[in-house]
Amino acid sequence: MADEQNGSPLRADDAADGEPARSMSRSPDPPAADGNGAGADGNGAAPAADGMQTEEQAKAAEERRARREEQRRRQAELREISPSKLTVDDELRTLFTSAVQTAVDRQLLPTNVSWLNDYIRSRVTLPEGEKKFDCVKRTGGMFSTLCRVFEQEGLITLEKRKESVVIV
Repeated sequence: MADEQNGSPLRADDAADGEPARSMSRSPDPPAADGNGAGADGNGAAPAADGMQTEEQAKAAEERRARREEQRRRQAELREISPSKLTVDDELRTLFTSAVQTAVDRQLLPTNVSWLNDYIRSRVTLPEGEKKFDCVKRTGGMFSTLCRVFEQEGLITLEKRKESVVIV
């Protein structure tokens, strides 16, 4: 049965009074711009009514930009480190070799270097006070540089595929 004026369906209990059916569900509030429920500044504060940032929001945004820029600068410096400057201790060398051998045994090759990183992280002995393996602290360079060390030694062959580096 439908309302003759606008074609809306009628519920059985509404048929007598001629009122169209109405949904009792409430539509959800629209998500915040960042998708996390936080306001425009990322801290839960909404922008000022006129759309301009408050002084506090502008300062927080500038601090975030400065932190990101510093992080990019450090990453660029780490990418420039030569494999010959890395410090590879015996435990790390053994774990890396074991990871490669495991990948070969399980017929996982070619595999992304992140698999090796995960393997090493799950088995490495951590220094007191550290919660996870940090290649930069342990070797002085990024994990990709550590992989290049072992490539130069002939243990692995690296190949760039799109945005990934794989061991073949």
